[in-house]
Amino acid sequence: METSPVPPDWSGFPEVMFIIDTNLGAINDFDQKPITGVTHTRFMQILTSHLNDWYITPFVKCRPKSTTYTKKNMGDCSYWIKEEIKRLDPKVIVACGSRIDKIIQCDFICKTPAQITSNARSEKEFGATLAQIKEKLNGYKPQQVCNYRF
Repeated sequence: METSPVPPDWSGFPEVMFIIDTNLGAINDFDQKPITGVTHTRFMQILTSHLNDWYITPFVKCRPKSTTYTKKNMGDCSYWIKEEIKRLDPKVIVACGSRIDKIIQCDFICKTPAQITSNARSEKEFGATLAQIKEKLNGYKPQQVCNYRF
């Protein structure tokens, strides 16, 4: 089973889109989530304490033949995430992982959920980023939408 190349119907039109840099495994496919387990639970707790309207999606929407995600196969699969961004049209895009911004320019770049939830300091830093995201949303103007590299 592959990850869906387009957002599910229930995604609506979220203000904030979190794109997760993760190597999707069988558990991600089974749960249909880019984050699973304790990391998922804690990451959701942090998000709900700061934001009301968000969407989480994996960066890579197709699986390479090899199990290793390289810049090339991330680029090869980037069509799907770009299509998802177009369909959702979020006000703010957050890259959770440094490889994403090399292909899609985002409003914010933060650590991966596993890194964020690994200690109190990282959670506090992420909380500060979420506060900045709220500020951007409160002062949102259409011309502030990030420019995608299509």
